[in-house]
Amino acid sequence: MEGHRTLPVKIILTEKGGEFVKHDIDAWYNARGIQHVQVGPKSSHMNPVERKHQSLSDMTKTMLRDSGFSPQLWPDAFEYAVCKSGEQIASKESETRKRQRHSDVPSNGDVSSHMNEDNAAMCRRRASLREAAKRHKPNSAIIAISL
Repeated sequence: MEGHRTLPVKIILTEKGGEFVKHDIDAWYNARGIQHVQVGPKSSHMNPVERKHQSLSDMTKTMLRDSGFSPQLWPDAFEYAVCKSGEQIASKESETRKRQRHSDVPSNGDVSSHMNEDNAAMCRRRASLREAAKRHKPNSAIIAISL
């Protein structure tokens, strides 16, 4: 993962596959202060990463279908879905902070008000979807879905 920020790993979530449940690897996780959470095999509904990926895929399919754009725009549309998803999260965090600022309830820690640098860079590339859409259908409307 070249070019990504290095953040400490606190939790690793895996299926209960044999390669992830050996005692040696548990000792390795414990020595580094990493919590190992296991979900059952074939239970993607229990895995938050799988659920998020499914949600993003569904958003992408909906945007492409409703706009009438070509499936060739999938990579751009998927990036756009990730960006919109991140904006919703940042917006909710911002609203929470506003409520805390205007109430007597103290803040429960510093919640980041911005998306991480990787998501911000991806969001700056949203224009690529618009440009691709114009090339695909010169007189078509830009995808606009309220999420």
